[in-house]
Amino acid sequence: LNGVLMKTPFRRTTSADMRVGDAAVQAGAASREQKPLVKSDDLTYPCGDVAPPYRASCWKYQPIIIVDVVRGDEGRTLETCARAPHGFQDECYFGIGKQGSGWWADQRRVAGLCERVPSPHTASCIAGAVESYLDEMWTVDRAMAFCGVVAGAAKPGCYEAIGARLAIMRTDYRAIESECRHAETGFAPACATGARDRLRG
Repeated sequence: LNGVLMKTPFRRTTSADMRVGDAAVQAGAASREQKPLVKSDDLTYPCGDVAPPYRASCWKYQPIIIVDVVRGDEGRTLETCARAPHGFQDECYFGIGKQGSGWWADQRRVAGLCERVPSPHTASCIAGAVESYLDEMWTVDRAMAFCGVVAGAAKPGCYEAIGARLAIMRTDYRAIESECRHAETGFAPACATGARDRLRG
């Protein structure tokens, strides 16, 4: 489903007759309902109409739609995530971090945007950026560089996010520990902790 949701925002401008994801297209055809892909007056759409098991994934990609509709207005993008239904704010802020890494080449700008996220959700935004940087080339270089420019209080969580993601990408814990040593001085243990916690979970 993530693939479908990821494609949805990019398909929105191709045709007025496009629908919300392949599954929704089929459901709409069966019920003869016609649903627009994006509603400019409702920046939470289509996630509210997505089946409950898939709403978290939807909200992770919703920032792509939001930032397009608000023409890059960062404040309105953050405000929309704040208005996400209870339990989905983290996913929306995660999406801001993940997509922000593609919106701007300057990692300081991505880090600065995450710093504007309300404190209970800052770690989610940072984790989204970390995931994106790691997934680009499957190396730690860009993710480590990003954590290097993150504000001090958020640094441990940033490196833990690297470790947690590496635990999904790698099968050898010793190799993960070796990669964690690329962290700036004093933060390799946080990276290793993130990996251990994920592996135990």
